[in-house]
Amino acid sequence: MATWLDRFTGQKYLLSDEQLNGIRDSVAQAVAAILRNQSTPHAQANAAAEWWQTDYYERVFPLRFGRQPQGAFTEGAQLGYASADGALALPNNTQWRTAFLDGLRLPPILPAETQPDVGNPYLLAADHHLATAALLNVCLRRAGVSDDVLHEARLGALLHELIDLPAVRDALQGLPLATALAQYLKGETADCPDTLRPYQAIIDAIHRGQAPASLEGYPFCLVGLAAQRIKQYVFETPGLPEIRGASLILDAVVHQAAEEVAEAIGRECILQRVASTLIFLAPEPADWEPRLKRRFYEATQVGFCAAAAAEVALQDYLQQYGACMTRLLKALDADRYRAELPTWECMPFETRCAYCRKRAATGFTRSPDGDLMPICPACDAKRDKGDADERRTAGEQLLRDAGIENWRELLTEPSKAFAGGLNEMVPGSDEAEQKKQVAFIYGDGSNFGQITKNLDSLALSLQWTRRAELTVRAAVALALSRSMHDALRDQTTLQRMPFEVLVIGGDDFSLFVWSRLAMRFCEQFVRLTDMEFEKGVVAECIVGETPICFGVGCLISDEKAPVYRVVEFTESRLLKFAKRGVKAHERGAIAFLYTTNADQVPSDYADHLQRNYRKEARVGKDNAATVPVYLTMQPLTAPELDAFLQCAQAIVDNGQLGSLQRLAEPFVRQPMSAALLHFAYQQARAQSSDDRRAFFEQIMSLQASDGQGTRAPLFPIRALRRITVDNDTATPRYFAPILDLLEITKSLR
Repeated sequence: MATWLDRFTGQKYLLSDEQLNGIRDSVAQAVAAILRNQSTPHAQANAAAEWWQTDYYERVFPLRFGRQPQGAFTEGAQLGYASADGALALPNNTQWRTAFLDGLRLPPILPAETQPDVGNPYLLAADHHLATAALLNVCLRRAGVSDDVLHEARLGALLHELIDLPAVRDALQGLPLATALAQYLKGETADCPDTLRPYQAIIDAIHRGQAPASLEGYPFCLVGLAAQRIKQYVFETPGLPEIRGASLILDAVVHQAAEEVAEAIGRECILQRVASTLIFLAPEPADWEPRLKRRFYEATQVGFCAAAAAEVALQDYLQQYGACMTRLLKALDADRYRAELPTWECMPFETRCAYCRKRAATGFTRSPDGDLMPICPACDAKRDKGDADERRTAGEQLLRDAGIENWRELLTEPSKAFAGGLNEMVPGSDEAEQKKQVAFIYGDGSNFGQITKNLDSLALSLQWTRRAELTVRAAVALALSRSMHDALRDQTTLQRMPFEVLVIGGDDFSLFVWSRLAMRFCEQFVRLTDMEFEKGVVAECIVGETPICFGVGCLISDEKAPVYRVVEFTESRLLKFAKRGVKAHERGAIAFLYTTNADQVPSDYADHLQRNYRKEARVGKDNAATVPVYLTMQPLTAPELDAFLQCAQAIVDNGQLGSLQRLAEPFVRQPMSAALLHFAYQQARAQSSDDRRAFFEQIMSLQASDGQGTRAPLFPIRALRRITVDNDTATPRYFAPILDLLEITKSLR
């Protein structure tokens, strides 16, 4: 029996010996197949590293949920582990994933044989192989070994725990040094290969993850490139093609730089390539900083980046990993503050760009209406990158992740699947133009920075980086698919796909969606990420009791709302409000605001909450004292939002939105006593009508936890233990959350 500890949740996983051997055999077969397709040791090492970095991690993460069909769409569902004394056992006759989100198959967890803590093995084979190969690569390069020796050594390090399997041994035929090093690291032989014997001390230190005090020298470099002020670059123009194009340009810059690093040094040396950030190992600084900056500025023209290299010693990196990474981050900060940004000046006689409206135009482009528009080079590059073909590539990847195989059947014109403007996300209807509602959703991980601070090795850092990235990617895809399923029940065809993803990063994401998808998307995303990071044994978790979850902000407005204003408000106000809920609930939380147009987006959100969501009411008939009553329960958890959504959907299906609005209006405009009296009066009248009675039965069935472990009806008013719009302390207060229900119901129209 083998065990593996998930250090990020404190959950243990159990595998039988038969299961472990089956996983090892399948991994060996897959790696051997890709090695046979390469002709040189350098290419083979890169291919093996890429397989560990991409294919293997995509099969393992996310750990707790998978993808199951839901009609033409899919949804996220909990994986079927068996409970065994507080651990999760992989059941007999398990089918292993062979691709990302492979149905409800289970992840092929393969613990590394070399562990920092033998009693609680928490590294995966991919973590250990990649970390060992990366450090060995840069140290041997710095020591001046030949390329032939170097690449065989990389191969041996990347495959050493599988060298006892025939598939891997056969794939390494003709590479005696790689085979000998792998056998030495595996422990099959006691002697280091003669060619590498001068470097045995560093090989042993790297493999064990522990450097003896006598080990001195062996320096190498940490190199980083990070885009700065991303929002300023991405959202400086309001058009969707330019916004999407800017995002794609940033992704392309990082991808191209990573490919250059992979070819020049080795793919295993790429430690992080996500969210417009690239971090990698290099044997020496060389000219990486100016090369990275030159590539970035040539691509963006007006972007802002920081690049730096920090030299560290192998001993320090193995023993003080966090301090070494902090050194790189400080170097990046220093470079950021030294940066000289380009000055853009538009003379009085020059025509300004019609898109950014601040730089001088140097040419013309055609608008969607066919008009010639003056444009500057930077905006022209964004529009070119954000054209339909580029957006299609990114959109189709998300649909593949979601498992929506027949997505073309949803469209009237499959060749034009993705929107040219925000208004095109909304399916055509008989409604007036101003009724086209679009939502911007921004999600960000909570306490992820604390995890990063507690990482104590390169191997564990690689595991966390890929896990965070793949969990967000999976949750976004499945939440989008489920929300499309719910929103399109009465919609047979679409002109365009009702979403546009801007960023899916390591711990955050942002996207535009048709408003009807927004609330269900938020609920599903938070539900899935809460499921993934549910705690096991708290003492074994890298951050203890601190919850690992997401805050999500969602602003619904019309498609004409200024994009930068929408983004800024969602991130700085709604997301911040959601993070308050994360702290109080100790799980993911959602904050949202429904507006019919941009004029309703408040300039002072705190004041808006106080004026519109907080009322005063008397306590008792003869008591002059008043207490606050809140018309919102925000921020909401996923189960709470799900309950509201089910009630709201029933109201929409029965055409009772007008009744709900008339019921809610007194809560906003009248004293609380008058609003409650109106509610009771309408509820009594409803007994004479089946439709009206069903309407109130639906509302009165909505329940939530009262903070004491029991569930109780919410309407018309209820005492709950939770935070409020004006207080972060979770204490019993009165809530009448009818505005939550009304706004959620409006979003589903």
